[in-house]
Amino acid sequence: MILFVILVVLTFVLIEVILLRFFRKKKKVDKGFNLIYYKLSYRRRMIRSFTTLPVAIVAVIIIYLYTEWSTITYVFLGLLFLLLFSIEVLYNYIKWQQNEKNSTY
Repeated sequence: MILFVILVVLTFVLIEVILLRFFRKKKKVDKGFNLIYYKLSYRRRMIRSFTTLPVAIVAVIIIYLYTEWSTITYVFLGLLFLLLFSIEVLYNYIKWQQNEKNSTY
């Protein structure tokens, strides 16, 4: 089971690295909808993070309802999701501000 989880995580990380490198120099979309996350500007990525927050909350509730883990596990999982969401939003905000500063001058 642990090997399976490690394999899945490594696969997602590898795909993430490939997509980041492929879309690095491409023109970013700042208006309208774009399905591909890597084509979005940092401002649009931050907006998408906030719009997907309700889905993440529902996922945490479903996990809580359909599993029988200990309370500490639920608290850890909730804090982990909150930490990851905060890091993602903060990173996208900082990069958006940097891009705004660089493009104005």
